[in-house]
Order: sequence, then C-alpha cells, then structure tokens
Amino acid sequence: MYGLIRADDGSIQAVGTPDQPIAFVNSNTATSNWMAVVLEASETSSQFNYCHFAGGGRSSTYGNAMLYIDGGTVLVNGCVFKDSNASGVRVQNSVGEFGVTITNSLFTGNEYGVYSNASSGPLMAIYYSAFSDNKQYGIYNATKHVVDASMGNFWD
Repeated sequence: MYGLIRADDGSIQAVGTPDQPIAFVNSNTATSNWMAVVLEASETSSQFNYCHFAGGGRSSTYGNAMLYIDGGTVLVNGCVFKDSNASGVRVQNSVGEFGVTITNSLFTGNEYGVYSNASSGPLMAIYYSAFSDNKQYGIYNATKHVVDASMGNFWD
C-alpha cells in the first residue's frame, strides 16, 4: 500500500519542533494522495507534536482521513492538517480521561477538519486551534459522543 503508516496496538511518538516539524506529505507530486497514519490500539498513548500533514487521505477504509484514530489516547499539538481527501483527523474510538486532545493546531483545505464518529470512549477535546477554508465543517460530530471545543478555537 502506498503511503500508509499503521500502529496496531502500538504507539507513534512524532515529536517535532516549531522550526523542524515532522512532515507527513506526498513526496511524489506525480502520484495521487497518500493514504493515512492509522492508530488502532486499545491502551496505548500516541503523540504528534509539531507535525505537518498534507495531501493525504486516499483510503476509504480509513475514512479518507490523514490521521485515523481507532482507540488509545492521542495528543495532537501544534500540527497542521492541510488538503486532505476528506478529513484532517477522523476519530472512531478512544480511551483514557481525554481520549483525544487536539491543541494549537490548524485545519485548512480539508472536507472536514476533524470528523468524530466515536461511538464509545471518553471526551474529545479541541482547544486553541484554527479552522479555515474547510469545505464542509471545521468539526463534525456524527454521533452523540461529547466533543469539547469550548476554549479558544477560531473559525474562518
């Protein structure tokens, strides 16, 4: 499979800096979008600090998202999600007190910035992030699962 990173009952610790972010992008402009970074874990903890996701989401298996979360605890901070085939981040399920926490991130040019389809798991929190030029919604909650986006977000 082209452009797929999977962590099955494992974790990913992608820790960049503001000056040197970690890039999850298509390095071959002659091909179509890359697939996804997929987290399918039950009790693990992953983090993405200062990462740049662009031009991904070419897998309907993973909701056409660039970062697909189905379990575990995930912290996303200072990341950019740009020009996904559908969603920058898609959350199916999570664990922990705050299963998925997204802070200080930018979502732009996606169909959905964040798409939550979580039928179980704890609260999802999105704080101090910006949503700009997404085609449908900045945050879309497809279920009755709680998504807290109450602090410091910006929509354009």
